[in-house]
Amino acid sequence: MTRRIDEKPGRVLRGCPANADLYACLAVGAIVFARLFFLTPFTLNPESSVELFSAMQVVDGKTAYKDFYWIYGWFFLYLDRALFQVFGLEMIYIRYGVLIAATLASCVSYLVARSLLPPVSAFFVALFAFAFFVGNFHMSGHMYSILGAAAFLGFLLLYCRSENAGWLAVSALAGGFVFINQPGEVGLLTFIGGTAFLFLWAGLNQNRWAPVFVFLIAALFFAALGYAYFAYQASPQSLIPQIFPQSSGTEMSPEKYFSRPLPEILPFQIIDAQSAGDMKTALNQYLVQNFKFWIVIFSLLVAAGWLGKNWRDRNSISDYPRVALFFIFAGLLPAKFLVTLAATNPQYLFLLPNLILLAYFLRKVATSHLKKGLGLAVAVLFLFYFVYPVWAYGKLYRSQGVSLDLKYSRGIVVTPYERDFYRGALSYIDDSISPNDPIVIASELNSFLYVFSGRRNIFAENYVAFQKTSFAVSRQGMATLPKAMTDDLENKLIERIERENIRLLFLPAVYLTESNLARSPFLRYVSQNWKKVREFGDTGKMTAVDSWLNLFLFERS
Repeated sequence: MTRRIDEKPGRVLRGCPANADLYACLAVGAIVFARLFFLTPFTLNPESSVELFSAMQVVDGKTAYKDFYWIYGWFFLYLDRALFQVFGLEMIYIRYGVLIAATLASCVSYLVARSLLPPVSAFFVALFAFAFFVGNFHMSGHMYSILGAAAFLGFLLLYCRSENAGWLAVSALAGGFVFINQPGEVGLLTFIGGTAFLFLWAGLNQNRWAPVFVFLIAALFFAALGYAYFAYQASPQSLIPQIFPQSSGTEMSPEKYFSRPLPEILPFQIIDAQSAGDMKTALNQYLVQNFKFWIVIFSLLVAAGWLGKNWRDRNSISDYPRVALFFIFAGLLPAKFLVTLAATNPQYLFLLPNLILLAYFLRKVATSHLKKGLGLAVAVLFLFYFVYPVWAYGKLYRSQGVSLDLKYSRGIVVTPYERDFYRGALSYIDDSISPNDPIVIASELNSFLYVFSGRRNIFAENYVAFQKTSFAVSRQGMATLPKAMTDDLENKLIERIERENIRLLFLPAVYLTESNLARSPFLRYVSQNWKKVREFGDTGKMTAVDSWLNLFLFERS
């Protein structure tokens, strides 16, 4: 007889939720929406310029993977184009798309959490799963992937509850949605996790293997959806290295895995703080990065211990399949964060399975005193993640915020420093060269000057070219590329600049260190053949939100 996941602990994922679940689900969505809506207009994330720039190329009729390099999935890029065609070419609409995706994902996350937790616990777990996200993602595909991952878990739970193969196919569709946004990491791991769970599920249900094959066939179909077109346009040899960028030199290399010390388990830096400001900075750094790392570790360790201890009785424990499902994804979704030991940006981690597991096991051991302590901790974390950012950003932008008022930036509010930085650079460009003259921004992140000035980017077909140089800041923590490789790349960059007869070259100030100059042919070429004529951005006036806004302008000697 086939086993099913029972209804405990509540009427969740079965038709319409009970009123309490409906109100809690809507409340989660409303809080997440309100927080991100408030943060949405503020500042420019330099990395998001790549998405805007690439989406504009699609609007101009170019094809991703064929006409320009693109290491992400295709869906959100073409969604951006659709948004531009309907509402107009303004970057704020990309952010509104992220806002809607986050709201939907938070509601789905509550329903997923309710499969194992009572309403109050599920409410806070779903909230904190989105507490770590800021408004301005560097690529909007991150949030669309999170929406797909939450839906994937929800539909997989529905299948386990009903044994309806239709839900399994829909789950594979949700996994496919993840894949067409982030194929190289989260998408592939989603399919691996789903397959692993279904093998376990088959073992718990008298070795019924048919669902595994149904899932794999549907998953492969949906994963291939769309990419077949791009493979035809760009050729498989060109497409595969782009959607799996680990082979491109822009991703962490295996020889650097596990090379970093473990993050501190507690914020000990607070003890050495000399002022209240230092204490706040230390606590903020801990909660943004180290705290997440230890959430992942503890949730995996506790769940692994419980699953192992109860292995013999697995068929009689109704929660066993759900805990196993969340355990698999609690390890897979933050996999890159784990193997690089917090070297990657933890800002975009989706820790819903980890938080569900922690809440589930804490409820099992919670005494009355522990419950009071947990309640206090939840209140403090809610204030830090949901109230403090709104207050801090509100205070900053209420006193200093100004409209950027540049092309494609309607509705974007920045600091005076950021506005003056872009306006000063753009004014110099307009006064120095004609609209048809290209410029070079020798940066691995910021393409906004191309977009705002309307100038041609001579490296548009490969925007990650500078990420593989010997001086790239984004490669810190990655394996050092062979000198022969970086020298060859940098010499090709030099040849391209000379061939195009570039007159203006922008270079981030952070690159110009003695050690970089000693090993970089490109930087030596700039220092010997170009004259530094202007600096845009005074680091003495830079606020915490004005990162990467300090450029040197060079003209030919």
